[in-house]
Amino acid sequence: MPQTRTLKKPTSYIKRLYRRWFTDWKTKYRVVVTDQNYHEKLSWNLSRTQLWTTVGLFVLVTMVVTACLILFTPLRQFVPGYTREELTHQVYTSRVKLDSLQNCLEGQAVMLRLMQAAIAGKVPMAPATVMKDSLKDYTNVVYRRGLADSLLRKEIEAADPYAVNAIRAADDRKSLADNWLFYAPVTGKCLRAFDARSFTGIEVETRPNESVKATMAGHVVYADWSPESGYVLVLQHENHLLSIYARNAAILKMPGEYVEAGEVVAMTGRSLYFELWYNGFPMNPQNYVNF
Repeated sequence: MPQTRTLKKPTSYIKRLYRRWFTDWKTKYRVVVTDQNYHEKLSWNLSRTQLWTTVGLFVLVTMVVTACLILFTPLRQFVPGYTREELTHQVYTSRVKLDSLQNCLEGQAVMLRLMQAAIAGKVPMAPATVMKDSLKDYTNVVYRRGLADSLLRKEIEAADPYAVNAIRAADDRKSLADNWLFYAPVTGKCLRAFDARSFTGIEVETRPNESVKATMAGHVVYADWSPESGYVLVLQHENHLLSIYARNAAILKMPGEYVEAGEVVAMTGRSLYFELWYNGFPMNPQNYVNF
């Protein structure tokens, strides 16, 4: 009869594994290193506890050393996701320079178009809008007046930049000067005085690109360019008062806009031609505004 092979019980197998791995942790084993002639070179007596402790410490030390090499040495630039600080700074600097160059090129393109139109005798396009830095966020800007701002305001007011004056006129329009305040559009030397017969305004010497301010609050009724007078801006004020600003290098307002007194409306060239009209008659601006 063929012999039947009995199957071992699972419980006996589990007990044998338990005795092998969990009851003889302190049993020491000898690890020997020999050469090809079986001469002993090195040997260690280790238990399983010592073996696994040694392996764990070796792995832990290896991980710590590797982390230090990655975090504190230039080797981290070879790890995906890390870059050198110098490279990041160069990229940021290049981005800022590129943005500045782009703004410069756009401004030069606008200037060339205006010059071509002026040479051809055509009316140039409307002034370009103010360009903003694309790297900054202007949506959540909160303006707060600090100590430095207050000191600067006092310094500017002491320098009398707007020359706000209420000058009593000696002519038949004395009540106009008594009741109204006029802002000086610019400050400078008068190159040509008012003459009701031949020169109905005054010409004031200025530096290029100075701010031209509205002498009073009102609406823009005319804003255009002409070969003789450059950019011309006309404001309609209350009580039939009209102010004219000519020979500007650029205008910042368009017809129909409302401006406050002292608000910047244009940029000067080498001089500003300024007129004041009341009820259809020209007035001497020097009787009302201190330039």
